[in-house]
Amino acid sequence: MKTRYLSISLIVLALLTMAQECGSGGEGPEQDLKNVFIGGTEGLQISFEEGRPPDFVSDGGNWPFYVDIVLKNIGESYVEGKDVRIELSGMNPADFDVTSAALVRDGIADDIYELEKEDDRVIEPQEVYVSFGEFNFQDILEVPFPFDIRADICYKYATKAKATGCVLKDPTVSEESAYCNVRETKDVYNSGAPIQIVNFEESAAGQERIKYLFTVKHVGNGRFFSPSVKCDDDKRSENKVHFVIDSRVADLSCQGVSGGGKAGEVYLGRDGEATVTCIQQFQAENDFSDRITVDLTYDYLQVKEIPFVVKAESS
Repeated sequence: MKTRYLSISLIVLALLTMAQECGSGGEGPEQDLKNVFIGGTEGLQISFEEGRPPDFVSDGGNWPFYVDIVLKNIGESYVEGKDVRIELSGMNPADFDVTSAALVRDGIADDIYELEKEDDRVIEPQEVYVSFGEFNFQDILEVPFPFDIRADICYKYATKAKATGCVLKDPTVSEESAYCNVRETKDVYNSGAPIQIVNFEESAAGQERIKYLFTVKHVGNGRFFSPSVKCDDDKRSENKVHFVIDSRVADLSCQGVSGGGKAGEVYLGRDGEATVTCIQQFQAENDFSDRITVDLTYDYLQVKEIPFVVKAESS
């Protein structure tokens, strides 16, 4: 009987030890944040479907063809079909027996799903195809006519960033005796997207004030605009993102954000980078870790080109 009780006790002790180890997670809340996102610096991956367009066609209206754009989301923001605009250029519509409207899709039929994470496995979404045509070069040429077919793809995208701040009853206390450290650069974790929060610094700004400093940076290869303008090429909306910060402290004002509050537009400038400084004004009754989330939304523009030749075979 004593052996049986001893065995049960050992099993219970082992289970408690395992629970403590699992609960600790090795690094506390920071370890949890590391596993939230897949990461990456891209949104949509864009290509032309093989053979659409073909490498070349003949003149004289004898070779109809299509142009198919392939869209694959390799970031972590869901894209609604209505928020996608694609415009083809390089082709004179009259030469190819179409109207100008045939070169534009303002909204597409399918939504573009994002990368997803299930345990330690990344689930890739299906590709989305957008077809243009039928095109058919009508004139008779004396020599081949080479040029590039270009696709401008604009879509609404978003970045989510998470970090852990520190709130103390008195932010001016020494680091050695504090519950957490106010004066340091914090780790920040971003969803996969071409605009990121690349730096987050916290410091004391007075006895009841904490300062958060964020660096917002364009890390992709496209162009970006204020959200929902469909990349209209208006200089007043270019290089801007919509910024929203959420924390557990109510009184928060931000410099570098239009309006000076928790939400508004941030201008990243020609170099694609900007600093946002937020001041927490509070009267905390206890010390705690602050859960901070920053959401960035924007229209993103990418360009893809492919060489194309109309051969002079009818002359």
